[in-house]
Amino acid sequence: MGGLIVRLAKLLYPSLPLLACAFLCVPHHGSLLAHLLPLPAVRQMRPNSPLLQKLKNQPWNLPSLVIWCPGDLLVFPGSNALWHFATETIPCHVPIHNWPILSPTLRTKIVHFLTLYSKNPPP
Repeated sequence: MGGLIVRLAKLLYPSLPLLACAFLCVPHHGSLLAHLLPLPAVRQMRPNSPLLQKLKNQPWNLPSLVIWCPGDLLVFPGSNALWHFATETIPCHVPIHNWPILSPTLRTKIVHFLTLYSKNPPP
């Protein structure tokens, strides 16, 4: 849910000093599994929740990396982690939700992406 919080923070505080973002298995379009737990924060991750509707068509002009997993066990379906505002999208084929943090290869790609845009911010 951290990626959704980043998007909401940028919406509420447009002057937030972000140069680039990396979204790791973020349910940009919700997760059907969120229907299994009635906690308020989890309900916000249900497809078409008020939060997701609010974020849906908000403009986004920051360079963004999206890592998604077609077989993610928490963001279901995995394609709900895809996002049309992404500058770069990398599929992860290990169906473990936190694999992008554990994978040395993916961590290197994340660091490279964020370093590139922190040194060369877009105009």
